[in-house]
Amino acid sequence: MIRKITEKMSKIPGIKRVIKKTFVYDVINQLLEKVSPNGISKYEIKKLLNKKDPILLEIGAHDGADTISFLQIIEKAKLYCFEPNPKATLKFKERIKELKKRKKNINCSLFEIAISDKNGQAEFYITAEEKYSAQSTLKKPKSILRDSQNLWKDGETIIVKTEKLDDWVKKKNIKQIDFIWADTEGSERALITGGSKTLNEKTRYFYTEFNNNEIFENQPNLSEILKLLPNFKLLKIYGNNILLKNIKIEK
Repeated sequence: MIRKITEKMSKIPGIKRVIKKTFVYDVINQLLEKVSPNGISKYEIKKLLNKKDPILLEIGAHDGADTISFLQIIEKAKLYCFEPNPKATLKFKERIKELKKRKKNINCSLFEIAISDKNGQAEFYITAEEKYSAQSTLKKPKSILRDSQNLWKDGETIIVKTEKLDDWVKKKNIKQIDFIWADTEGSERALITGGSKTLNEKTRYFYTEFNNNEIFENQPNLSEILKLLPNFKLLKIYGNNILLKNIKIEK
């Protein structure tokens, strides 16, 4: 709520200048991470990783709100972000540009692709209202959801580029990933099957959304997600998110 009010206020020209000058966003983001995090807090992740310069992947980075928190709290992290929604990436780029004006040595790369189980292209469902755009997805929303919540009923579909996580990691020659933060709105199976080697052999911690109700067509439930990740132990459930630790990888 506080973050939403601040964002609305920031659209007023005079207030916008004050907010940018006084770094209000930075303060609010960090405060909310301490007192009212949405799921696991970035401070908890920092403590968990216990590493000065971890490598993090944010799959489903949306407009960069979580990205900014990562870069503020885990300052020396190397962050790779994935987001195929062009409207969201515009805001993402604006946020990173503003942060770079205030902080040096930001190590963040954005890839405007969807991580999936195939290399190529796929249909991407964008919600009707921009305020729900974080729920845009590769998976077709079930008809009952489209009709009852009207999120996708009058939305649009676009074609986006897709890539397997395993192929992307191999191409970038990444040896180990400390943490993957995934918010793929029902596409968890595609992420895991297309990144099985990366997850099971190279990733220390995996944090992903899940839903035991099939909101999107052919969406995996928690039990199936855990079966797809034999090297991982469930550490904690945060609402509709889970934190998993790879028991085969030491720090």
